Amino acid sequence: VDLFDKRNKFLTEQSLAVDTTSLQSEVYGQDVQRIGWEVSIKKSRSNYRLERMKTYDKALEKNADESKPIGDLCDMESKLHFPTDEKCCFYSFKSNSRQTPCSFTHFQLRHMIAATSPTDVYYMNDNSIHHWNSITRTTQQADGKLSNSKVSMDLRKGKGIVKDLTYMDSEASGILISTLNANYPYLVAGGFKGEIVIMNLENDGEVIYNNRISHSANSITNYLDLKGNSLLVSSNDGFVRKFDLPTMDMISAVSFDYCINNSVTQSKNGKLMACIGDTYEVVVCDQEGTPSSMMKLSGHMDFSFAIDWNPVNEYQFTTGSQDKLVCVWDIRKPTGPVHTIPGIIGAIRSVRYSEDGQFLASSEPADFVHVYDVNSEFSREHVIDIYGEIVGIAFSRNDGGQSLYIGIYDRHFRSLMELSR
Repeated sequence: VDLFDKRNKFLTEQSLAVDTTSLQSEVYGQDVQRIGWEVSIKKSRSNYRLERMKTYDKALEKNADESKPIGDLCDMESKLHFPTDEKCCFYSFKSNSRQTPCSFTHFQLRHMIAATSPTDVYYMNDNSIHHWNSITRTTQQADGKLSNSKVSMDLRKGKGIVKDLTYMDSEASGILISTLNANYPYLVAGGFKGEIVIMNLENDGEVIYNNRISHSANSITNYLDLKGNSLLVSSNDGFVRKFDLPTMDMISAVSFDYCINNSVTQSKNGKLMACIGDTYEVVVCDQEGTPSSMMKLSGHMDFSFAIDWNPVNEYQFTTGSQDKLVCVWDIRKPTGPVHTIPGIIGAIRSVRYSEDGQFLASSEPADFVHVYDVNSEFSREHVIDIYGEIVGIAFSRNDGGQSLYIGIYDRHFRSLMELSR
């Protein structure tokens, strides 16, 4: 009776400040996101899943060819994709924190969380970047103060970092963050007007750069690839710019005839980069964009926004596209992708390799994160089934990727989820 009462208490408790742990989920049957299905939703989780699969708002998902519908879910059986081996579970639920209300600003840009260590995660909310420590379970400001209300990088109007917003609308509340990344000691944020803000986490959160790298009308910073002391910036103005850190001296600028949505440098030797954008092709070239070095790869059927290079394999990288496909490439085999894996309900918005190269994670716009075993040639897959828009995914650093963090946005159940290998 005592256990029954405790379980009912967990099931009916809807406080937004309450976190969920693996113990509460396993022992008391608490939903990992603390959603009271029978109490507040008035439906079972399985029934709601089927309804959501049929009614997921496809207006948020657009094809490059807008005359072509992106998700005809009339034939549910042919559209659903689940792994053949249902026993695959590479990462198990550890905790879900509602003290970390993650959010995003553009439906196509979902790189809004980053990890710098096994326990330190940065996420975006309200024109600011917050720091979450999974051990202390607190949000920590750069000066070391612990508080859930303080932030690491405050980009709201009238705050210390943001001094000039005359180039924006008078009603702008601050720099509109389009993407972020972190690799200790650097924390970097990109904005909708070509802004780049860089903070040195090692030096009391000192802002070492705060400027616009592009003044064109279409200058959204789409992605920031941060490796060592170099920063590769992908912009909507069609440029891929490489900067030295911490000086921010420009090393190279490669121009394309279309918007660049994402680009990453090659692992290990770092001589090459792979670029994706408003084109069906994937371009691999040297970092100066030498025409003779350019290799165009075909395999996607829509624009792509997600890419990552395997950190332990200099020949392999992976892309994710609005055609709902994950494509794995080997630059030694340029005729097409060596592996093609379908999603479930929408575009592939983010792909991430674990630090040791053992796992690849991909996220759809909502509800589904996939984890693939790289060593099995991507044949073994773990599907993580949650509820809410996915703002980003990140593996922990400096431990091989033992933890996987998922940022979730929902009007009532925003949170940061941690899974452990």
